[in-house]
Amino acid sequence: MNQKERITELQLAVLIAAGFVELGLYSFPRDLSGISGRQHLFSLGLLLVIGLATVWVLAYFSLYFGGRSAVEAIFHVVGRPLGLVMTIPAIAFHLFLGAVCLRYFADFTNTFFLPKTPPEAIMLLIILAVIFVVGQGFAAGARLAVAMVPAFFVLVLVAYLLVGSKITEWGAVFPSTDLWPPNFLAGTSRIIYLVVGLETIPFFLPLVGKLNRPYLWVTLPMVANGVLLLVISVVTFGVLGLEPTGLLQYPGATALRTLRMPGLLVERTGALIALAWTVLKVGYLGVRVTTSGMAICTCFGMSVSRYRSFLLPLAVIVFYMARWPADTEELEHLLTSWIGTAGLVMNLGYALFLLLIGWARGKGVRST
Repeated sequence: MNQKERITELQLAVLIAAGFVELGLYSFPRDLSGISGRQHLFSLGLLLVIGLATVWVLAYFSLYFGGRSAVEAIFHVVGRPLGLVMTIPAIAFHLFLGAVCLRYFADFTNTFFLPKTPPEAIMLLIILAVIFVVGQGFAAGARLAVAMVPAFFVLVLVAYLLVGSKITEWGAVFPSTDLWPPNFLAGTSRIIYLVVGLETIPFFLPLVGKLNRPYLWVTLPMVANGVLLLVISVVTFGVLGLEPTGLLQYPGATALRTLRMPGLLVERTGALIALAWTVLKVGYLGVRVTTSGMAICTCFGMSVSRYRSFLLPLAVIVFYMARWPADTEELEHLLTSWIGTAGLVMNLGYALFLLLIGWARGKGVRST
């Protein structure tokens, strides 16, 4: 990829952060309430540990194979035939994950902001925006992410901290003294989908122009997202209560709607967050389409800089994939049943398998 398409370490960190918060941001407390209950903090803590382990392994993977992209590393280690067998399902899952994110956003927007607008129309507008942004180049999308992701984080944190002043259900906030591991372990398994966006790291890391402290820059976004999820979880359970949270489709957003402080100019905080999340969604889906295009280019022996040649067909595929779930309940089932597990296989499973083969065959370029 040419020098104009290179990104900085800061852009790398922001793109990782954006990928981590996309799925289930406002609904994950519901997934925790019925299983983890008052052990939800332990579930989130374990999730953060898994996320940190994943980004460290993926960063080591990219460095060990000399900055090769994910698909290049697969071909380098196992050869082209087996590499294609491993890569094609990964590309399909990559696109499907983007489609699930798109559908989640469309259903959420239809429920809270545009009840008279069909989800398909919302998805089409996002897809058109993705085509425009990705058409400007990967570096341009990274700059957009740097402009929007920090603003989104600040808006969400400030809003939830203000809502936190209304916490009355303190019993739902503090962990139970009766710690029963299967409960919080099961809770973590239901929200593991929150870390499935990290398989893009082996695509991003080789694009960093000057890479000095890779492990620091992959760790910071994980910590920031852990704080964000912790605040959302504590405030949602504390304001709504444990049982009501489990009955709502988007309890995190419902908690935000309790914010009423006219004198502080925060009455439209929800609308601002929705606007920031819209731009964030465009960037996230742009990343999905871009990395899928890069993978396809590698499969065909083309330069990854030609990924935009596949932009339109990939965007159309994502749009039609997003129409597959019949309703929000089916989408929720996909998130909490197999997407998280499949994501871990694509993240840790592929990386550890290739590292083991690489170590055995001496395929690595350098150790870090």
